[in-house]
Amino acid sequence: MSKQSFHFFVKNIFNLKQPITGYVSVVVLAWGFCLLPVLLGASQQQAPIYVALTQFPVMIFFGGGLEEVGWRDYLLPQLQERFSSFVSTCITAIIWSIWHLPLWLVKGSGQDVIRFSSYVLIVFSFAFLLTFLWNRYESIALCILLHAGFNSFTDVYPPNYNNIPVSLIILMSCFIFFILSNYFIRGKSAKKHPSN
Repeated sequence: MSKQSFHFFVKNIFNLKQPITGYVSVVVLAWGFCLLPVLLGASQQQAPIYVALTQFPVMIFFGGGLEEVGWRDYLLPQLQERFSSFVSTCITAIIWSIWHLPLWLVKGSGQDVIRFSSYVLIVFSFAFLLTFLWNRYESIALCILLHAGFNSFTDVYPPNYNNIPVSLIILMSCFIFFILSNYFIRGKSAKKHPSN
């Protein structure tokens, strides 16, 4: 990697000059993703909303947010050059799930008391939202903020990873959102660049 490309790479990570709709998407998706299990009766609010705000900076640097540099800034775009967004998202989610698998061997990690199968469903669900965000804005900064936002809101709405039916509903909801948003983005792009 050249010095110039490395400078661009670092600058892109911290590029917060994004459309307001991108930031609104981050807040709505992170909050909605964590609130959905509450609405489905599978979780309860355990802390005030402001707790998520206090956790947010920690989650960016130490709670998984910077993982996005690898998942969405590198792996997903590389995959999408060869495969569809759907297939690329599934491959990323599989690798992402396996990446976390060692935590099931660590007592007290939190993962050691939940079903891996249900966790994988949540990873796939969240991966669809992150692919939407990346494809819509091509901003790794927004993906980092969404990942950190989700992890922050889990302190307010602790997810019940062992409830597989609810996890399946969340997966289907995120998948439908992904399909509809893909259709919308493709349609918008076609209007901007009509075929001759």
